Amino acid sequence: MLAGTVLTRTVQRFLAADYPIDPAHSSVNFRIDHNGFSSIWGRVNEGSGTISFDPADPESASINLVIQADSVDTNHADRNNHLRSPDFFNTAEFPEITFVSTAVEVTGDNTANVAGDLTMMGVTKEVVFATTFNQVGGFSWAPDTEVVGFSASGTVDRTEFGMMFGVGGLGSEVQVNFEVEAN
Repeated sequence: MLAGTVLTRTVQRFLAADYPIDPAHSSVNFRIDHNGFSSIWGRVNEGSGTISFDPADPESASINLVIQADSVDTNHADRNNHLRSPDFFNTAEFPEITFVSTAVEVTGDNTANVAGDLTMMGVTKEVVFATTFNQVGGFSWAPDTEVVGFSASGTVDRTEFGMMFGVGGLGSEVQVNFEVEAN
């Protein structure tokens, strides 16, 4: 059971709830191969969403994320502008990237595979993210604040969403990592 022993100690205090994602303590990062020479890392800087989570029933969890595609940031202005163009995210036409979970499969004491529909550039595909439940509880300086934390990672094939620029040089597979706090 997801975080079975950890969660059973907290169930009495923290019950099922909808947790808004805390953008100040959450991040979405990505990595793509650049012609075999190196990997380019980036992030998106703006997003929002909610996590519905019941520590006693983790498989009933649901996640709804909305990411502002034009907030893509690789620490290089020209590359960022190219990523916002029709060659990649086409943010003028498709300003949001969304993820809506469809299933949670517990895989260990504090791990699960979270499947869901990822929509980019008007295309929706099912993706699965390996997810680790970090903890539920309060901050040390604010113990009555309910916070849940998760880490997740997975691979997305950008060509399935129509991003064909540079195929053969730039990797088709993009590793995506999430660090999420919600309270």
